[in-house]
Amino acid sequence: MYENSGLSSLVTYTQPFFVFCLAVPFLGEKASVIRVLGALTGFLGVVILYAKKISLTMNLLNPILFLIFGAFLWAVTIVYYKKFVSHVNPLLVNAVQLSMGFAFISAVTLALRGNALEFNFSTQYVSALLYSSIIGLAMGSTIWLILIRKEETISVTTSSLIVPVVAAMFGWILLGENISILSFLSFVLVLMGIYLVNRKT
Repeated sequence: MYENSGLSSLVTYTQPFFVFCLAVPFLGEKASVIRVLGALTGFLGVVILYAKKISLTMNLLNPILFLIFGAFLWAVTIVYYKKFVSHVNPLLVNAVQLSMGFAFISAVTLALRGNALEFNFSTQYVSALLYSSIIGLAMGSTIWLILIRKEETISVTTSSLIVPVVAAMFGWILLGENISILSFLSFVLVLMGIYLVNRKT
């Protein structure tokens, strides 16, 4: 609501750096110069991808702080899950956390807006809601938990930098959005960064 999608996505994807900083001391994962370089290269690719969509205005402070705080909390959750909860079935963990999240968000929404909740029950809205909640959130986050459970958190979270690239490609294929030469450079940098983080020495 308060910031454009380019800058929001860019700041949200600072999450791998927070994971990097937390996974080394708390999970004992290895951080080599090559892995740090890979993470920075991948993030540079995301910066280039969103360069045209980023508009820096004087009223950025509060939205940016919230986005950084959100990325940090995401990273803390990943490390906490890996260290303390990864032995629990990911389906159960996801069911519990989504149910608790639903209860919390519903309570906050009702407290802030009272009975003034507005829902658009058109077919398009309901279809989008079902897709994003079942496929995007429930299935996507369960797959995410399975990956975090089995692999190093640094590898998985750095690999998530591919998400903006895939989104840009689908925007080009499905929405007819333009992809520039810089976009292709971005794709190469993201893939190179992911490779450097995951390569075996």
